Amino acid sequence: MPDRDPATPDPTGPATGSPPDSLPTWARPAPPAAAEPGARWLMAARRWWGLAEGDTAHGPAGSGPISASSRPVAAEASASGSTPVAGPRLTPGPSEGIDAPAPLLERLQRNVAHAVRHPGHGFAVLRVQIEGVTARASRPRGADVGRQAERRLQLALRPGDALAPLARPGAFAAVLDGVGSEAALEQLTRRLARELAEPYLDGHEPVRPAWRLAAVFCAPGQPPRPAEALLQRAEQALASAEPGHWVLVAPQPTPPGAHRLQQALAGGGLQLGLEPQVDFARACVTALGVRLALRDAPGQALGPAEAGDDDQLAAALLQHQLQRAVEPFVRWRAADRARQACRLALPVATPLVRRAGWADELAALLQGAGLGGSDVQLELPPTLPLHDRNLPARLQALAQQRLSLALDDFGTGQSSLSVLGRLPLALLKIDRGFVPQAHELEHHRVLLESTVQAAGRLGIATLGKGLQTVPQLALLRGLGCQRGEGAAARALLAPGLLDGLPLAEPAG
Repeated sequence: MPDRDPATPDPTGPATGSPPDSLPTWARPAPPAAAEPGARWLMAARRWWGLAEGDTAHGPAGSGPISASSRPVAAEASASGSTPVAGPRLTPGPSEGIDAPAPLLERLQRNVAHAVRHPGHGFAVLRVQIEGVTARASRPRGADVGRQAERRLQLALRPGDALAPLARPGAFAAVLDGVGSEAALEQLTRRLARELAEPYLDGHEPVRPAWRLAAVFCAPGQPPRPAEALLQRAEQALASAEPGHWVLVAPQPTPPGAHRLQQALAGGGLQLGLEPQVDFARACVTALGVRLALRDAPGQALGPAEAGDDDQLAAALLQHQLQRAVEPFVRWRAADRARQACRLALPVATPLVRRAGWADELAALLQGAGLGGSDVQLELPPTLPLHDRNLPARLQALAQQRLSLALDDFGTGQSSLSVLGRLPLALLKIDRGFVPQAHELEHHRVLLESTVQAAGRLGIATLGKGLQTVPQLALLRGLGCQRGEGAAARALLAPGLLDGLPLAEPAG
């Protein structure tokens, strides 16, 4: 088979030579513009490396369940001499997510709305990362590898698919319309993987930067998730892909131990623990955080009880938290007038907060437990879509009931300082991974300091999680953080203050 210019689309469509039966037939147009500079020379380079069209098939022959499918491209490609160079793996930082351009986000939102109206509609979200690509401004000489990759993706995708570059160099996201089956998505993914594995030109030098690809398949008939959640799921899947590999995932992972959690809720297999949140200046407890842990028969811990995105399971877990925690909380608080301002901190799952009218449901639930809004602090998860236009109004409805709102594990998920000013937050709980790294790495200390200062300017208090040592506590206090959790924070309290409480094991 003769070689094909990498800047020219494959006229046969997907790798099999014919599109799957579940998709319409697309006639691929001729390239609208001249090939990238140096593309003709690249044809010769492909022969030099033995990269003929028939030698670049990647991925395994079969396919497994979509919820756990990871296709190791590099292993099979090594036999043909086209193994991508393994470069450094660039995973999102603590506060990074997909900052998608508005047109791409709107396109994805239209697909989600269309899937709600027409359950037979399937689509996919694609995330691609070319490693080692720098900004064009820093590369005055040679061809821009990022532009070459973008052109290849545009030509390899089908007409009508939407592709957009992201802020990070070499990063792309795409929305694929009308994907009717996993097999159809896999065929398209294989074709993209072949194109990405081909060498690029940097000036007159051939380069083969490592690449990673992840696709989230929203199958026909499945209830679609919000657009922001799908983008975040794509970013999480990309972080799990090794260089030279591609991954297909479902839009909603099954929470680990979900079946076991259901059994524990029915059979009492959950152990309650309360985590004190300590005010550094006053050496007092401002809130008691509710922690439920799964336990096996001998009493060994299996991990925290989490409901994930299961709406019904999240509601049942919240109700169980109240039933177990209210009695010790009320009894402990009533023992001393100085404790009257202490709140019960309840973690809530994302689907509950996003549910329309949930503020009224929560008010009725708290009233049934004998609590008012001023007695409770809601701990919002880091997976909450902070860019959702409806979120500020729903959080405001909760704040109007005198509930104190805290954003948990700030620095992970979609958390961003840029949107905090729009939300009625009273507390920012900084993820426990920030403090230990701030002792070793200067840029982590700068990030921690800027987070505390920005929250203070917005009138939001800050809390450091997982404080285990006196130096960690001193670092946070020196940066202006007001509260903390962990063994070092508890040491500030008067002896006997926590007596009678079922305390959670301090997490590091």
